[in-house]
Formats: sequence, structure tokens, C-alpha cells
Amino acid sequence: MGQSTSQVSASAPATCPIKHDSAINHQTAASTPAKCPIDHSGKSAPSPPPAQCPISHDNAELNPLNQMPTLSQAPAVNQSAELPTSRETSSIPRDASSRWEYPSPQQFYNALVRKAGRLRRNTSRRWCTS
Repeated sequence: MGQSTSQVSASAPATCPIKHDSAINHQTAASTPAKCPIDHSGKSAPSPPPAQCPISHDNAELNPLNQMPTLSQAPAVNQSAELPTSRETSSIPRDASSRWEYPSPQQFYNALVRKAGRLRRNTSRRWCTS
């Protein structure tokens, strides 16, 4: 049903578009020596600068151990209560000779002010001391 047979017409036979004259191809190949396809003459675009460390190591405000700024112990603007600035040493070892330190209540309060905006009065003591 609906099947039909295809018929090949008796037209001119298909020919190859490439000339296969060996004398012409051999002369062309011999006259142009093989070379690198990339232009090395120096006329190309300048090369990008070499890769560098993305962290500035000449900034004195960064702690070289963790590349973070030193946390301020100064009271925040409009802070009504004075908070302790002493830091507590953790039991978690940092390396063979030292241990991690928890931030002081003042540093914790400053971080909360930076991140959460103004806090209600006297709530920081409850958060900073446990």
C-alpha cells in the first residue's frame, strides 16, 4: 500500500569534483612546504599578563593566618552598654602550638550590628554571654 519503486534515471554518471591529475597535485604540494598553521611572527595580539594571586599580601589590615580583617574591639556607634573585649580560647587545636579563639562579646556585637542593623537595647548581653 502506497509503496513505490524508485527509478534511477539514465543521466550522465556522477563525476568527482577534484582533479586527480597526479602531475598537477604533486607539483603543487612540492612548491609549498608544510608549515605551522599558527602565525608566530609576533604580529598577533599581545599575550595576557601572567596569573597572579588574587589576594593582596601587602595590606597590613589583614591577618596573614586567615586573610581576614582584624575584628574591631571598639564600641559600635550608639552602643549604650559596655561589653567585655576579652576572647576565650577554644579547646579546638589550630596547629601543634596554638588553639582557636572565640570572638569577644564586643566583636560579636559589632558583627551583629554590621549584619543585622540596630539591635534592641540590652539584648546583646543575653546573646554574648551564656
